[in-house]
Amino acid sequence: MKVTPIHRGDDNVEVRDKDWGKSFDETNVQTGLCEFFSARDAPHLEDVLKEALDKLKDIKAYFETQKSFLFFASSLLFVYEADTTLPINLKI
Repeated sequence: MKVTPIHRGDDNVEVRDKDWGKSFDETNVQTGLCEFFSARDAPHLEDVLKEALDKLKDIKAYFETQKSFLFFASSLLFVYEADTTLPINLKI
């Protein structure tokens, strides 16, 4: 996973491997999400987070209502456009 630094003036890219992503659990996942979503400038971050929450609510509703499958674990991949001159275009 590549995460753009918080400081948008810096063009360096920080690279995170899958072990970084696997290191999170319910007690510290907020830290990882904050770092991931910090790539977008703060004025637009609220829009990105709102879109992410809306999509997560849809996924949650599916899991709460479907009765055909049993899920023991799953993963989510978040992809969004960090360039503020382009639409957010968040994918989960």
